[in-house]
Amino acid sequence: MSNEDVNLFDPDNFAVSTPLNGALGTIKEVELIRHNYGGKATDEATGLQVTIQADHLEHDRVNLYSCGKAGGLYPSDDGKTRAAHGYYFVGTPTKGTRYEDFMSALKKAGFDPAQMKDGGGFAVLKGKTFLWGVIERKVFGEMKAYEVPTEYIKEEDAAGTAGDAEVEEQVRAAVVKALEATPEFPRSQITVKVGPLLAGIANRSAATTLLFSDAFLASIPGVTFDKKVLRKA
Repeated sequence: MSNEDVNLFDPDNFAVSTPLNGALGTIKEVELIRHNYGGKATDEATGLQVTIQADHLEHDRVNLYSCGKAGGLYPSDDGKTRAAHGYYFVGTPTKGTRYEDFMSALKKAGFDPAQMKDGGGFAVLKGKTFLWGVIERKVFGEMKAYEVPTEYIKEEDAAGTAGDAEVEEQVRAAVVKALEATPEFPRSQITVKVGPLLAGIANRSAATTLLFSDAFLASIPGVTFDKKVLRKA
């Protein structure tokens, strides 16, 4: 299955489900570290370790995106000097790695990686909220599904959601329409069922924020919501 053929929002496309697939998550911490693929490799590599906090998860999610062999790539705390960990790196990341997938996904999600060059390195990602999906890559001979950002929820858009009657009405109508087609579906599929009905909405980030607001979903007339399943009342 190629990346182009995959609907990143649909958990049914993957043999291995993941906790963040189709959900909102905020990056709590991110840093470059040295690792050895959990003991599966003899040589160390440099990886981008991302800690993600999500309301529906009891514990933070920690993902590791390998950048390449440590021989030519080292974490750095200042962008110049090698270190055990840091927000910068010294060297060039290897092509075709999970790190490259992560950076490509960031850009497609609407977050410009160039912001990291203005100061702070990867630390600028802390506190940023994304809608997450999954892609597949072969790791040590096995196909693995792992999580990447698919949509950046901009702070100004999310903050402007409250009281935006037009956006609220559009999202409310889309949820009701989705339930007319499918009278019941799990919360995890809300972006699959409702997302296409919001394709033309101007404030996409605000709409996505509403889709993941328990209070908003519970307030929609004609809809029952128990935090896991949406049903037509």
